[in-house]
Amino acid sequence: MAKRYETDPNLDFEIPRDSIFNLPMTWEYDDGTAFDLTGCTIYFVAMSDPEGAIASAIINHFWTTHTDATAGETTMTLTADTTASGTDKTLGTYYYNMKVVKSGVNLATKLGRVTIAPNPCKDA
Repeated sequence: MAKRYETDPNLDFEIPRDSIFNLPMTWEYDDGTAFDLTGCTIYFVAMSDPEGAIASAIINHFWTTHTDATAGETTMTLTADTTASGTDKTLGTYYYNMKVVKSGVNLATKLGRVTIAPNPCKDA
């Protein structure tokens, strides 16, 4: 049976639990040219079941302000709390999808895994 949700291990990352977390990134086309993020919203959703309902997400975050939109540069910033955009979550590895949306149209998607890891400053 084929996997319905295939992730790219090169896109996996780790977040220290209960911390402010910034992830700078650049969106590019396959040929390396910048993906213009002007007017785009980026959505980041992390959940234990990659095919589950959005309501079951442990992190459900979006942003519309970008570092350099025309160069495809943006930064995801998560807070150190238990809100939908917070990192104070149960330790473990989750699936995520990150989508670039403009005027309701999905322009690009990244699929990977995110690990909520122990925070050495708080979990010691």
